[in-house]
Amino acid sequence: VADEASFKDVLVSDKIVSMEIETEGIVAGAYAVKNNEEAPTVGEAVILPVVLDIDGDGIDDETGSDGKSVVIKTAAVGENSKIFITPEVEVDQPLAVIEKRAGESFTVKVKNLTREDINFSWWIVESR
Repeated sequence: VADEASFKDVLVSDKIVSMEIETEGIVAGAYAVKNNEEAPTVGEAVILPVVLDIDGDGIDDETGSDGKSVVIKTAAVGENSKIFITPEVEVDQPLAVIEKRAGESFTVKVKNLTREDINFSWWIVESR
């Protein structure tokens, strides 16, 4: 009975606070992610074209971009992470997550040099 009373109290507050919840399913009208500054699980990034390359090394002299990839630093990446990427602009080639470094970063790349900014959003889901 005490457990039922405390559960009712939680429902009245419209908020459940827990480090981890395990369930068979969730049905929701909306979904939101609370980001940790050091380990964000959602974000936005851009693959920049090479615009200025005076020394001819294939790297933009001002941005450091190789025109094909970007490294996103986040400690949220795990060995079993699934990383979903969504282009925010029209693209003529697919974006791919080519490398994951657990606890550090992941790399998104296109096969060919881009001539325009490729803005995209990303979301990390840990698979267990």
